[in-house]
Amino acid sequence: MTGAAPDDLVVRAVEPADLDAARALRYAVFVEDQGVPLEVEQDGRDAGARHVVAVRHGTVIGTGRLLEHDGVALVGRMAVAKPDRRAGIGAAMLVELERMAGRQGLAAVELHAQLHAQAFYLRAGYRPVGEPFEEARIGHQLMRKPLPRVRPATDGDSAALIGLLGDCFAEYPGCVLDVDREEPWLRAPATGYAGWGGQLWVVTLDD
Repeated sequence: MTGAAPDDLVVRAVEPADLDAARALRYAVFVEDQGVPLEVEQDGRDAGARHVVAVRHGTVIGTGRLLEHDGVALVGRMAVAKPDRRAGIGAAMLVELERMAGRQGLAAVELHAQLHAQAFYLRAGYRPVGEPFEEARIGHQLMRKPLPRVRPATDGDSAALIGLLGDCFAEYPGCVLDVDREEPWLRAPATGYAGWGGQLWVVTLDD
């Protein structure tokens, strides 16, 4: 998004030994650099969150957290050390946080993007929701990205599956999907697979 992450960068779930360094980094970025009040930065929600850190040469140079509310992931407290910015660190952490959200089965990721960082999140697939607002005296924009979800197919997926496979067939000259003559199971995909002793799964974006 702003550059490939360094080869020697490790992005992973936070470990107890990382906590002090992650807190210090957040303090430096949000409180010292941006003037966010300490009581706002330390909002009491860390204990219920999942955290990632970006580590290079044994030093924590980035951190972010993931909360969950009503089936949606809330990404926040994304901080990267000043000398390491614009090097793909934030993008790598965002990918890992999205993976965490996906493993939790969450439908989408939302975040409060500072306005100067909105382009970064747009490149990552996030879209604005509503109007900009102020938070801790800094302009923000609510942004959202649906996450792919894997679920068992239902017979109600018939039309979507026929459309998808029809589009794939159409990419090849002379290929036409004749559902009723060649693939009648598509009329009731879940029932069809169950009749063969199997199960069909689909990937969806629910947004």
